[in-house]
Amino acid sequence: MSTCVGPFTFESNEVETEILDITITKQTDCAYAVTGKTICYSFQIINNSPIDTEQIIFEDELDARLSYIEESFEVDGLPEKPELSGQIIQYALDIPSGETVEIKFCVTVNSAPS
Repeated sequence: MSTCVGPFTFESNEVETEILDITITKQTDCAYAVTGKTICYSFQIINNSPIDTEQIIFEDELDARLSYIEESFEVDGLPEKPELSGQIIQYALDIPSGETVEIKFCVTVNSAPS
């Protein structure tokens, strides 16, 4: 067993930490839900950070009364395939500094809120 006593001075390398500044806006194309209706969501994801982001995980959890419509997922207008786990939709994306990415997808209303 060793014991260290006294004031010590250590030199360390300089560390720089970047803080991400991401803005996300979610919109829908309808004001109310009716059983059988298709609702489309649009997300604007803006990277306000001074650095590019890599593998940022977009995630949205659908209400239990909604079903994701296969092949409706788009990123900047191009079809993509998200990861689906129950009611959770995930997609990894890179967003350059100062850029905006738009994600869209649609769902079907299985039962309307009461």
